Amino acid sequence: MSDIVNVPMAAQRDIRTVTAEIRSLHRQAQCMVLGYAIEIGRKLKEAKTLLPYGQWGRWLQEEVEFSQSTAQNFMKIFEEYGARQVSLFGDAESQTLGNLPYTHALKLLALPAEEREEFAREHHVEDLSSRELEKLLRERDEARAKAEAAERASADARTESDGLGKKLAAAQGFAQELQEQLTRAKRAAETARQELEDQKKNQKVPEETMAQLRADAAKNAEAALADKLQKAKDREKKASDRVVELEKALELKRDLDRRRVEELEKQLGREPTVEEIAKDEKDSQNIYLAELDYAALAEIFPRDYRYKPLSPFAAVKRDLALVCQESITCGDLEQTIRKASSLVSDVSLFDVYRGKNLGEGKKSMAFSLTLSDPEKELPADQVDRAINKILKDLKFKLGVEMR
Repeated sequence: MSDIVNVPMAAQRDIRTVTAEIRSLHRQAQCMVLGYAIEIGRKLKEAKTLLPYGQWGRWLQEEVEFSQSTAQNFMKIFEEYGARQVSLFGDAESQTLGNLPYTHALKLLALPAEEREEFAREHHVEDLSSRELEKLLRERDEARAKAEAAERASADARTESDGLGKKLAAAQGFAQELQEQLTRAKRAAETARQELEDQKKNQKVPEETMAQLRADAAKNAEAALADKLQKAKDREKKASDRVVELEKALELKRDLDRRRVEELEKQLGREPTVEEIAKDEKDSQNIYLAELDYAALAEIFPRDYRYKPLSPFAAVKRDLALVCQESITCGDLEQTIRKASSLVSDVSLFDVYRGKNLGEGKKSMAFSLTLSDPEKELPADQVDRAINKILKDLKFKLGVEMR
């Protein structure tokens, strides 16, 4: 409070001055909140080590009236921003981070610890509003995603360039080999010509015979050179055809991979209609036979299974019959039910009904809900509140009514 200055009534004050003073006081208050949040997180960690196993959630609710998510936020704030030494006000390890409002400090937990202080100092985070900080973090994530995509594209381009470079080097080597063969053929022809000249000088050979010898030598040299050139061209053509063949094989493999993906997607579920089955009171409904490819499902199913222990407390089951539009799927309803309450541990569909009494374009789906708490027995009033919250969300988000 030492920053507040008494201004004489006669002094001229405008709205900018008052606004600046209010913002300054608000920043100071938020920084104090961060200090107290750090201290609360430290004491919550201490309390958790003192409590018997299984009592943590109940103690939070009954003694300090904190939800577990709120308590986790406080402890995370202490772990990430609190000093290692025990402090009455939970001072932050960094002066820059210590000047942050509590809400800003909480949002910056999305960044790696080694980047937070530099990010806060570079962007003057303590002077930003919550909306401006959220926008800045979102733009940072988008920029990083674009940079990673560009890096991947660059790596792919480098890989493709390396492949083309290897092909070019092979072609250059082959051309050099052809040039060397041509040079050797020319030398052989020159040697033969020189031998004929020497023979002409040293022996008296009839001019007609000499002419024939020269013609034969030139013809043989030309034929040998033509043969070598043809062989060189044949090897060059084979190499070129091989390159084309490899490119076609690569394109074929890519096409086969795409077709395999499409085939797997088609094989994951087929729904041929089965006619004239089960002609009873539900005759107006279509009946389907579905065949699932387990091997295909296993290939795309996530590998990171996690063990979750069974709750020692009895679960509560409730059945809900819900009337909705035909366009709404079972998955839409199940997702909304699970999001509405953390107590819902299982949702299963056990009946679908269509009839004139429901109205045109509507259907009824009946679900069995299992509610449980791993740390305590669920009282009836808490179960009723959860069910009411589920029905409220279903009506508000999807327009669903109880049947």
